Amino acid sequence: MRHWFSENGRPGIHNYMQIMGDSTPKGEKMANKYLYDSTYNGKRLVVSKDLYNWIVMYGSATANDESFEKTAEHWYYTSLENMFARLFVKLHRLDLKSLETRDILTAIGKVESRMMDIGAALDRKGVENGWR
Repeated sequence: MRHWFSENGRPGIHNYMQIMGDSTPKGEKMANKYLYDSTYNGKRLVVSKDLYNWIVMYGSATANDESFEKTAEHWYYTSLENMFARLFVKLHRLDLKSLETRDILTAIGKVESRMMDIGAALDRKGVENGWR
């Protein structure tokens, strides 16, 4: 059984990231570390994870990965539940065109569909990375 402690007995971040599937070897494409990557209203929406946080990036759909990471808005969440709750509100605000009932319900429907897509993508990537 593999453990995430380094040789000196202290927790090793690199070992932990390898077990969790979060490490990206040098030369590997940046897109492989994204758990979810899609365009939304002409902008790019990316979800990734580091050791402690869920990271949501929202920015230009035409930028390459390197410039996207530098220029995109970054939102950090410590729990998956918190990320989904705040992301639902942010995406709803971006989708809302007016305060008419029809527009509100349409925006809610679009965001619910998008949130289910994000959840399914995270679930697939989690299974690929060996999360339980």
